Amino acid sequence: MKIIKYNIVTFAMAVTLAGCSASGTNYSVVQKANFKLEKSNSPYRLTLKNKSEDYSTYTLKPAGKIGDTIAESSPTLLRDINKEIQLKCGFRHKELTEIRIVSYEQPEFHEVWVYKSKQSLMPKNQIALSVILIAYPDAGGTDIYLYGECNPEPKEFTFQV
Repeated sequence: MKIIKYNIVTFAMAVTLAGCSASGTNYSVVQKANFKLEKSNSPYRLTLKNKSEDYSTYTLKPAGKIGDTIAESSPTLLRDINKEIQLKCGFRHKELTEIRIVSYEQPEFHEVWVYKSKQSLMPKNQIALSVILIAYPDAGGTDIYLYGECNPEPKEFTFQV
């Protein structure tokens, strides 16, 4: 969680320094920030929200493409993931609105689970958590890692064009 906050702070400083740069440079800053977010297993990526002749605004959105969880084939694994998320953030399975697939590169599977929460400050009251599953077929098990904040603050970055 500290790494994700650090990357967002680093990005904010880069935006401040690059605010008056050309739009190509701004795109490069966004690409670098998204690379850092990806490497830190963040459940969010920066995406273009608005663009005009004068500025471009980027906001954090859940990473990945909507799909089905790899854990669907194992009721035990699915139950364990839900238990871990409930322990970390208090979210119940019925609050899950979508699952997004970030990458499936055996033995590691990166998904983003998106929940609806009335306490959320994020757009559409959504909160996203990265669920990293590392399968150990020979040993017979799967490790579960969760990344992300239980109630993150919305962030937007605006660049002058």
